[in-house]
Amino acid sequence: MADDNLAPHASNDLNMSYESVQTSGLGSSSTDDDATGFENEDHPTLSSADWKNELPNMCGGDNRKKNPRLSSSYSMDSVGDLKSDTVYSITKTATFSPSISSTIGTIRSDKKRLSRRTAGKQNTEMLWDNLTTLLSYIYAAFVVVFAAVVTVLRPHIYVGLHRIEINDVFFTTICFVGLAWLAFLHVDLSRLERRAVKERDREKRDTDIPMSDYVSEWSEDQGRPVTGYSYLTGRHSGSFYLKVGMTVFCCGHLIHEGLLLGKEVIGWMHGGEICADISLLVVHVVRPIFSFYQLYFLFKYSNIVINRWVVMAKFGIMHCFATTLSYWFRTIVDDAYGDVIKANKHQGPYWLPPAESERFSDQPDNLTNLSCATADLFSPAYLAPMQYLYPFTIEFDLLLAGVWFIVLQNLGKHGLKNSHKRYRSSEETTEKNLVISVDCHSANRGIFAGIVVLLASIVVMVVFYVTVLSEEHNHTGVIVYLVQEGVLLSLAFVASLLAYARIVVLDINSHPITILDDFLLCIPLPFYFLHGMLGVIANLQTGGSWARILLQIFSVIQVVVQTPLIIDGLRRCSNSHVLRYKKPGREVVSFLIVINITMWIVYTFERKMAVRFFMGIRYYGLHAWVFVEHTTIPLMLFYRFHSSVCLADMWKSAYEAE
Repeated sequence: MADDNLAPHASNDLNMSYESVQTSGLGSSSTDDDATGFENEDHPTLSSADWKNELPNMCGGDNRKKNPRLSSSYSMDSVGDLKSDTVYSITKTATFSPSISSTIGTIRSDKKRLSRRTAGKQNTEMLWDNLTTLLSYIYAAFVVVFAAVVTVLRPHIYVGLHRIEINDVFFTTICFVGLAWLAFLHVDLSRLERRAVKERDREKRDTDIPMSDYVSEWSEDQGRPVTGYSYLTGRHSGSFYLKVGMTVFCCGHLIHEGLLLGKEVIGWMHGGEICADISLLVVHVVRPIFSFYQLYFLFKYSNIVINRWVVMAKFGIMHCFATTLSYWFRTIVDDAYGDVIKANKHQGPYWLPPAESERFSDQPDNLTNLSCATADLFSPAYLAPMQYLYPFTIEFDLLLAGVWFIVLQNLGKHGLKNSHKRYRSSEETTEKNLVISVDCHSANRGIFAGIVVLLASIVVMVVFYVTVLSEEHNHTGVIVYLVQEGVLLSLAFVASLLAYARIVVLDINSHPITILDDFLLCIPLPFYFLHGMLGVIANLQTGGSWARILLQIFSVIQVVVQTPLIIDGLRRCSNSHVLRYKKPGREVVSFLIVINITMWIVYTFERKMAVRFFMGIRYYGLHAWVFVEHTTIPLMLFYRFHSSVCLADMWKSAYEAE
């Protein structure tokens, strides 16, 4: 009776064992009767269904006698009685023939060897991945350091009568390398997209089942990564406002490069062989092309995830990253050298005290040669815009470096959750990025109050230029500048406190995407601190204005208050209907956006005109203070602009559901 009840259970378990062996290439495929114990005249090879039907009978007493190689033994012990139901502990043992047992052991050993082989392959891949990543970082560091050395020392060689600067040759070379990699990536991406479109169209004609194309991120049929390209979605795809800012800075950078190119061409035409600098001319031709190509590629593909040619992509991205940093440093040095030369000629925005004239009268050759093309060929109206355009170049290079860093972080990430699976979705993303839906609810008063401040600042800016350019009223112009700066800082400080007090009621976003914004916000902070401390020390040591000292300190305090506000606000959302309707703090955030844009405009166009009246040059000397100004001011300007970008993102996303 017990055996009859237990036979079905034995049937199921032994059937699984049989099917496992059959799946492994055993069972009916063998020609040796003794190898399986199931193939003879009395018991021919059975199918899986027949085996399930026959096994209960085979487990009976008679069948165990007919099949001595298959036996089952059972033991049953009563362990208790609960609510009139008897609970049994059943112990079952299935015994196979020695040949099947050895085969199963062989399968297990093969499985272990396969597992070890897979683990070894994974270790090799991980080693290669880490090694190439490290080498790409080392390569980028070498490019930046070498560029800095040749930019400062300016080694040169002569080819005939032409002087060739080594730094110009180097910068031209890295531009060509970057262009080559970008062109390769762009062509490969376009080729796969076209192939995907053709296959998708052919698939549509043949069947109604959608296909998974070459740019998909994951193959649903095979369950493994596809080597191609995919695209991030949502906030992962990057801020549209950041792309607009990158475009604005690129336009200023291209205008600056165009003026420099025109200066070199005209200087070469009118200055003769002594002013001919072919290498510099090539730099000013290649660099704008490379910059514009980077803008085009990143504006369209900033959300790309590269899963193809990954090793090459690592070095290519790090090359572009290092190139942007190298050009950032070169722009600072070149513009600073140019201002030093103009200051010694009693030109430019930097005032040179009489005591300093003799100190800098003997200029090194590498500084004097920079003024060759400038000479007297150009009117002040031609050269004047350059002092306002060079910060655009620095800010553009910094933005490029940040975006390339994010692309590097997504490199080779096959299974990203928020990525597109079809080529069509990448087109939709591009179209979606070009459409902006703006809800100005609870923001009107803040926007219009900011516009009033912006217009008033423009009027004050005109008054500042009229007074500061007059020898009789230049000190009045300085007072106008200080008052304007103090009012703007006070408004921004109060607005930051009010906004922080109101956004704390918003919900926390558990999946914020803010790494790029955090990076770009925190990079300028040390330069703010450096400029503030050096300015305070110079004014204290030379008996400068206390108003200027207080403004330097207040500027640092306002930045320290505003930065946590932005970083916290980017991690907020509104999951409740009440928050989405009331939108607490949105009016103040709107006001802060316009205030930061206003401060960026004011500092861009007024700062250099007012710097001659400050004490930095008197205390630190011309060379030191010019390099301090050219290093810190562009990043301080960038902080104001990027703060407005982050606040605009916060203005939209913090008042939406997560």
